[in-house]
Amino acid sequence: MTLSAKLTTPLVNAAVEYLDKSISQERIRKFLQASLTAGHKYYSQSPDHKLLAHLQEFEQAYALGREIRLANLPTALPTNQENQAIQEIDPAKWIEALPKGRMVSAKGLAASSGSNLLILLGDDLGYAQLIGDNMERLLRHVEVKREQALQLDPPAPPKDTWMEKHAVSVAFSRWSRRHGDMRYLNAALKLNDWALPSHARSAFSPVLVRFLLALAEAEFTLESWGG
Repeated sequence: MTLSAKLTTPLVNAAVEYLDKSISQERIRKFLQASLTAGHKYYSQSPDHKLLAHLQEFEQAYALGREIRLANLPTALPTNQENQAIQEIDPAKWIEALPKGRMVSAKGLAASSGSNLLILLGDDLGYAQLIGDNMERLLRHVEVKREQALQLDPPAPPKDTWMEKHAVSVAFSRWSRRHGDMRYLNAALKLNDWALPSHARSAFSPVLVRFLLALAEAEFTLESWGG
């Protein structure tokens, strides 16, 4: 066994052990497959404006679903809808407004932190140190607060809270792949497990689209680790 295998195998086993103690991977994959299929049909028709703004996230989730070989996904994504990108931020202004540059505190998650974190992770904007520090804070926050983690501060409607929670889950999975750190994948899996009962019968919505992306990112990351 190579040194790399010796180092990664215990981490993969830890993730598998975690899955064994939580919602089954089979249930997650079935939910993801059914929801992506329903979303394909929805976007092939006439989704409302709010959902068009999240078409890119659905496309990302769908592509990952095919990467992890979910059964019976239609091969072609809908192409008759114009992709209306979510409005991007001015990162300098948003970061300047963060208390001490921190996205999360004992009180909770600063407004829009999850969504903006995804934008920062996707671009080389010169904030590597700030992002790295905040990823560690977010991880510790989730480990301590568990199901109560990532409540927004100040408090916001549930849909806004879910959007930011799922964005953090997506960020954790991407960070895990980028830096080879299984701790972030485990945190993403936990966040997704805690959220699934609340979304199991959800109507198609921006919150569900982002949750599908969170699930797909975690499943793809788990496969990339050899799970």
